[in-house]
Amino acid sequence: MKTRFLSAAISALALSVRPGAAATPTLTDAPYEMTKVADGVYAFITAEPKTTLVSGNTVAIVGDDGVLVFDTGHFPSVTRRIIADLRKVTDQPVRYVVNSHWHYDHLMGNAVFVDAYPGLRLIVHSFTADQMEKKVRPYPQKLLQQIPAAVESLKKTVVDGKGADGKALSPDDLEAKRLLLNDAEAVLPEAAVMKFRAPDITFDRDLEVHLGKRAVRVLHLGRGNTGGDAMVYVPDAKVIATGDVVVSPVPYAYDGYGTEWIAVLKQIEAMDAAIIVPGHGPVMNDRKYLDRVIAMLESIDSQVRAAYKPGAKIDDIRPKVDLAKFRADFAGTDPHRNFVFTDAIAGPAIERSFEEVQFSTE
Repeated sequence: MKTRFLSAAISALALSVRPGAAATPTLTDAPYEMTKVADGVYAFITAEPKTTLVSGNTVAIVGDDGVLVFDTGHFPSVTRRIIADLRKVTDQPVRYVVNSHWHYDHLMGNAVFVDAYPGLRLIVHSFTADQMEKKVRPYPQKLLQQIPAAVESLKKTVVDGKGADGKALSPDDLEAKRLLLNDAEAVLPEAAVMKFRAPDITFDRDLEVHLGKRAVRVLHLGRGNTGGDAMVYVPDAKVIATGDVVVSPVPYAYDGYGTEWIAVLKQIEAMDAAIIVPGHGPVMNDRKYLDRVIAMLESIDSQVRAAYKPGAKIDDIRPKVDLAKFRADFAGTDPHRNFVFTDAIAGPAIERSFEEVQFSTE
């Protein structure tokens, strides 16, 4: 399985450019919206990013003797602001943090929460725990080692106004490079204070946490976005937070499991949750977006199976999969969303479906 998610935070700083990207604040000032989605349930919804550096949503579930936090974000300075905002609505201590999966943008704030609430217990799926040790532990040091070179490369590009091929950049391309440079420079002080925090509790299927009278179910419904997706469901509020099993406006399929992901989404649809908080994107009050994602994944699987012949290679299959209507649906004419669709769906979703079909037939 290829693990491409947020390696972009290192390599794509100098490579991934979306024309027409609008100016945004630095990561330190990255905006989010704190929303009360139900009694005692608060979602911190991050703004849609315009570069490859992203941060997932955070959810806080307040009981009568403590708080459970689901995902802690990517950048320590933003996590500190979330903690400050959380303290405005409750004086209960955070007793548990649950990470949805191992991708950096959902858990690099773990240590910040531990500093603020000593004694909290960190809960992850056993698959996630393994990936954290292998891939997350070295992440801050890799950022510190590799981003400075990307920054210098971007500075030269901005000054020269030329791309890697020596041709002059268009005004839109040049603005996109400036935006990348802005974010790349903001990453350095963040990386300098990032700390890895290992989990305290692992689980394989599900467990229940009690915050006084309020019960919170921590679920693993199967492999979807990764091999160890965790979700949290609050039965008395009918709220489910999904992590990156659900991402809007464009799904992420970097480490996805194709048909198993479809099955997980259908299980979510069958639950009595009235409110869905995705890993990225706004709070959802119905299942319409889930239906769209399921339809796309089913179409990819169907098209790959129809095109597959024993001995086929991925390059034989890819041109035969038509995603035009789904690209229009999820990305429209927005340059950034089209980049994400190409990077997160058109590439990895087809590849993962191909691998499934190949494994099942050969």
